[in-house]
Amino acid sequence: MQPKPNTQHSSYESGSHAGRAGDFNLLGPAVSVEVVDLSKGDCVIQTSLGAKGLYVGKTGNVSISMVDGIDVVFESVQAGTILPIQFQLVYADGTTASALVALI
Repeated sequence: MQPKPNTQHSSYESGSHAGRAGDFNLLGPAVSVEVVDLSKGDCVIQTSLGAKGLYVGKTGNVSISMVDGIDVVFESVQAGTILPIQFQLVYADGTTASALVALI
């Protein structure tokens, strides 16, 4: 038996998520990824809606700015964790975790 396709969509249209495959559905799975490179400073997620999750490859703190502008530090995030958050920026200062991947 084949699973039914997800017919629920957020109010966001695919056109506002230029350059990415498919609809940008905050409730659905990621359709793309962006490596978070903090070697040259803060990393801005290059989409109009930010990312919908963050994979943490190596344990540490993660300092981010949520899409509503609130800054937060997640402390001692364990390796292999996926943070189910919508964010727009990862700060180099205060982030000690590494191997970070934004889920888009």
